[in-house]
Amino acid sequence: MFLNCSNFTGPPFPCPGVQTLTWNDRDLDVYLSEATQLTTGLEALLRCIKDAVAQSQGILAQWQRDTMFFERKEGRVYSFEELGAIMQEVIRSRHAAVTGEM
Repeated sequence: MFLNCSNFTGPPFPCPGVQTLTWNDRDLDVYLSEATQLTTGLEALLRCIKDAVAQSQGILAQWQRDTMFFERKEGRVYSFEELGAIMQEVIRSRHAAVTGEM
């Protein structure tokens, strides 16, 4: 699958806000623990998104290099059916690249 963040186990968003917090607060440890969990969860989600963007950029760069959909033989005339079959194969291969189905 192209974008799979199923291993993301971060806490639910959004987090309740804090009005006032002092170093003498009894709930400071709880707050710091929740803040750490949220930061870790957000970091995992951001890493997943960055991986998906990098994968997308790689696929698009490959498509940019492959502007000719197939190797055309010099002097060969293709029928409409042949071109249709070639285009279907190009579409299939690009779909497989995006979905990860090789």
